[in-house]
Amino acid sequence: MLYDSTKTLLRSILQSLEIPGPAEWDGRIEAANQAVYEIHQMSGRAHSPCRPERPDPKRPASGPDPEKLSRATPYVKLMASAIRRHDQAAAIASGKAALAAL
Repeated sequence: MLYDSTKTLLRSILQSLEIPGPAEWDGRIEAANQAVYEIHQMSGRAHSPCRPERPDPKRPASGPDPEKLSRATPYVKLMASAIRRHDQAAAIASGKAALAAL
């Protein structure tokens, strides 16, 4: 599921940021852009016009909570921006906030 994949990606970005040593910013930038793309995809799916108005109560809800996505999205974008600026501290703070929101 994309939701779990995105959370795993965010965790791996945070681990990369917390490891001391030479920075691999290009890889981090690519991973952060991927996280932004994935969260955008999930947000679009939550607002899909093809989604039925009344979900079937017999089927479990598929997909992430739209409220969680809307809370996490700004933090994921801030993290990506901080990584592009090579601002490690801000990227870590934003990444942790994004994970907490998800």
